[in-house]
Amino acid sequence: LTDRFGALPGPAVELLNLVRLRRLACRLAVEKIVVRNETMVLHFISDPDSHFYKSNTFMKLIRLVNENHRRFRVKQTESKLTITAKNVKNIEQAKNILGSIIEAPADN
Repeated sequence: LTDRFGALPGPAVELLNLVRLRRLACRLAVEKIVVRNETMVLHFISDPDSHFYKSNTFMKLIRLVNENHRRFRVKQTESKLTITAKNVKNIEQAKNILGSIIEAPADN
């Protein structure tokens, strides 16, 4: 896009980052994601038997939450896991948080 049209305006960059964020969220079994008022809310897949909950990626996510308990909050209901992250200023920052979970090396 930059080669053809030049530097992208801020809203266009945010739109592209939103698409990237949604793709990362899907890889983390997130059914719904909301980024608003410097808060990101992740609503995870409802199926408790999902392979995701047994994966290394889920373990990385839980480790991140435990290591940053002031920033992240976990809420578990009968049918849904929700994780809230504070101080998420924009879509780029939300994308970086999810990307760090997916790209973090697995522990052996």
